[in-house]
Amino acid sequence: SVGVVGDMDGGDKEGMEGLASKLYSDVDPNEPRFCSCQRISFGGMIACEGESCAIEWFHFACVGLSSDAKIKGKWYCASCTAERRKQKKAEKHKGSK
Repeated sequence: SVGVVGDMDGGDKEGMEGLASKLYSDVDPNEPRFCSCQRISFGGMIACEGESCAIEWFHFACVGLSSDAKIKGKWYCASCTAERRKQKKAEKHKGSK
């Protein structure tokens, strides 16, 4: 069960870290970590289609998606999207010579 932590204004980093450790104290330390937040799997998650994505699975909330999001086609994380743009730009530049 989750306890209540009193008088936290959000700016108290030590307090927030303490809260996080209490919330995850029952989590197996060997549990795989996902997403850019490096937390365990929970709720809705989406896989990045990037072939070399370092993370692969992301929580909807961490990437700004609602739990009822309808994804059409492939979805790429911000890092893979930037890498794909860089590659396309390089290919376009290479092809124009």
